[in-house]
Amino acid sequence: MVTPALRPGPVQKLDLTAGLGEIRELVRTAASAAGLAPARVAEVVLAAHEVAMNALTHGRGRGAVRVWKAGDRFVCEVEDAGPGIHDHDRGVEPPDPASPCGRGLWIARQLCEAVEIEDAKPGARVRLRVQL
Repeated sequence: MVTPALRPGPVQKLDLTAGLGEIRELVRTAASAAGLAPARVAEVVLAAHEVAMNALTHGRGRGAVRVWKAGDRFVCEVEDAGPGIHDHDRGVEPPDPASPCGRGLWIARQLCEAVEIEDAKPGARVRLRVQL
């Protein structure tokens, strides 16, 4: 059950195939309209970019980005059609500095109050939540 404070307002959606530039612009515009300060908007855009890049790279390039305001939070959700993320705690620990990858979810977790990973059958759904 969705609690009234977390019930989404109007949801804006963009297909992943629109590209990272369009995705960043959607998140920037929606986060600003939701009332985030400019510095926080930049952080949320970076977090969303990292998660969307993961979806494009590992999620077969198919999926969507959704953004909305839910009570006192801004939410950005990225869903893909890939093999899924089986470790829902991925990105909690810092990545190996010697590894060329593995930073996207860690960066998102540093910049957002909550990062939730769910199975989407097929694929994965990553939800970023930021306090307004």
